[in-house]
Formats: sequence, C-alpha cells, structure tokens
Amino acid sequence: MTRYYFGTGEEGLGYYRDLRQRRPDRPVKPPEPVPPAGPLVEEVEPRYAELPAYAARYLEEPWNSLVRT
Repeated sequence: MTRYYFGTGEEGLGYYRDLRQRRPDRPVKPPEPVPPAGPLVEEVEPRYAELPAYAARYLEEPWNSLVRT
C-alpha cells in the first residue's frame, strides 16, 4: 500500500508519496495448478459403530410405545 503525507513539497501544499516507505512488491504470479494424481472422490464402504445397549433398545422398541400420555 502506498503511503502519502500532507506537506509542502516542490509543487506546494498537498499530498506527497512518503519516500521513506518501501514500495510494494510486484504481484507474484500464482504457480500453475498441478493436476491431481488420482480420483477426486473415492467411494468407501460405510462402517457403523456398535450402539450402546440403551440406544439399541430404543431403536428396537415400537415408536408408539415410546410416547407416553
């Protein structure tokens, strides 16, 4: 970012570039993208964790018996 200061320079009162500040570096071109070596998506077999006993009972009970009125 170029910085300026307000002062009286060679051309009179006004804004001047601050020469004490470093000039911004030139933008670097991003590297060329490398094509992926393998497929972007890989299908896997789902693995299910063993449910705790209370959760297994909850799933095995009929839903209407879970609702208590």
